[in-house]
Amino acid sequence: MFEAVPQSLLLLVLCELTLVGCRQKETATPLVARLEAAGSGDLSAATTNSIYQWLEQHEQLALLTKKDCLRIMDSAAKPANWGDTTEGRVCTAALSTSFYHKY
Repeated sequence: MFEAVPQSLLLLVLCELTLVGCRQKETATPLVARLEAAGSGDLSAATTNSIYQWLEQHEQLALLTKKDCLRIMDSAAKPANWGDTTEGRVCTAALSTSFYHKY
């Protein structure tokens, strides 16, 4: 009986690790791809704060991103969890930057 418990526990741990490792990678949107191509690195694992800090050092990209985000946020085609996606975090960061430009 005691031998079955550790084996069951090991099996449970392996199953959970497999499920954690199966996280589906988001497809980069054009907005995210543009920032990554400009040197931001992989934004899929970046926090909103780190994206914000990067955008604060790139004024023109921040302004362009803000403009695009306002357009995206007005569209009804966003899923409910959009704010938790890479694009959602990018937009939250971009809209928080201190740069201002009349559109």
